Amino acid sequence: MPYSNISTWKNGTNCCLWDGVTCNPLGHVIGLNLNCSWLHGKLLPSNSLFQLSHLQTLDLSFNDFQGSQIPPNISQLVSLTHLSLSFCNFSGEVPSQISHLHKLVSLHLKEDLNYLVLQEKTWERLTRNATHIKDLLLSGMDTSLIPLSHLFKNLSSSLVSLELSNAGLQGNFDENIFSFPHLQEIDLHENPDLAGYLPESNWSNSIRVLSLGNTSFTGKLPHSIGDMKSLNVLDLSSCQFFGEIPPSLWNLTQLYLLELSSNNFSGQISSSLSNLQDLILLDLSSNNFSGQFPYSVSDLKDLTF
Repeated sequence: MPYSNISTWKNGTNCCLWDGVTCNPLGHVIGLNLNCSWLHGKLLPSNSLFQLSHLQTLDLSFNDFQGSQIPPNISQLVSLTHLSLSFCNFSGEVPSQISHLHKLVSLHLKEDLNYLVLQEKTWERLTRNATHIKDLLLSGMDTSLIPLSHLFKNLSSSLVSLELSNAGLQGNFDENIFSFPHLQEIDLHENPDLAGYLPESNWSNSIRVLSLGNTSFTGKLPHSIGDMKSLNVLDLSSCQFFGEIPPSLWNLTQLYLLELSSNNFSGQISSSLSNLQDLILLDLSSNNFSGQFPYSVSDLKDLTF
């Protein structure tokens, strides 16, 4: 992962030449990329960072702010379009003032544990104001205070990436989100109280990653799953799916990961499995399949697991 060398930051030198700093032609700082920069300590509201009113991109990911809260005066950075505070060891409530960042198109707040809490009012204001969000990465946050019907209510059809794994989701997932025209990634794994069904039609044909492992999604796999021709990753492990695998699944020739383990799938595994020539990982264990495993698996030259 790229990182910024802040040892280049020396008084009396042009800050626009510092590593990780981007300026516009007028000399205003419009970008700070400080991910993996070994920053540590509390991030306080008095930090001069919040005076950079022209800032459009801020990446502080993979640093250690030692359990401090995200300062509420982040709202002063009204020009922000891209904000990444993932894996920063922040804790407490996400400040309601984050909803003032109405130009956001990318918001990354991923954490390993549920130390960051998202309140319902904060979320509703944010999604009402920032109507053009494309990338929403909130995995590892605590969203349990937001009713699921409200969590997805204002999401824009401009959405490209949605990551909410291990986020305490509860209730029934709105299958209409699968039809968002620009959606490429849906990651909802590790939400065991999240239920739902895969749609019978109207899939977005741009989806590349569908990860629902260890959720309570159920039902038969619809024939329409074969319409997702761009799919690279399909993880439905440890769910409650059942029935036979639809033949259309073996037409997803872009797949390199297929995880269907620990469900109640039945029937025979088709020799058309060999269509998936890009497969690297295949896991069909702990199901109710019958018959012989097809010899055609030996045709999968890239298969390593």
